[in-house]
Amino acid sequence: MKQAFAVEANSEIADFPEIHDLLFQETNINWNVRNFFIYLIDEEANLAQELLEAADLFEHIHPLLVVANGKKSTTFEDYAIELDVDHCGLFASDILPFCITKGNQNDIQMAMYQFEEHLVFETRENGSALFFIDKDNIELIQKIARAYNIVVTFALDK
Repeated sequence: MKQAFAVEANSEIADFPEIHDLLFQETNINWNVRNFFIYLIDEEANLAQELLEAADLFEHIHPLLVVANGKKSTTFEDYAIELDVDHCGLFASDILPFCITKGNQNDIQMAMYQFEEHLVFETRENGSALFFIDKDNIELIQKIARAYNIVVTFALDK
């Protein structure tokens, strides 16, 4: 999982191809999806923000978690954007990753049936399953884990 920054231009950028071209000339864009310009380096994102502000086209900078593609829920598009065939960016301010760190296989499977209703996205990282939920569901996930006697660890610092 990598941290990135999605610089959002307003929808009017489609009417200004010269600004779009300027961003590609002056900054090191890692991905471009619609009106989002995604950077792995915050200085590049800040420069893009300055260029968009000068053209009165800047909307917002969103911190992203870049992860390998995986299983998307029906709410995926509310929390993330597909970057390419191998990666997606999850809006870090809205989601929280967790993993299952302890429990017997049967209890884990039963808990997964409950978790699936609330997952935004699921992927594998370093050989382990990594799950993403809306931050508002942290207590719910903890209650499900306790009910099935399993341990989940939230990746608050990632």
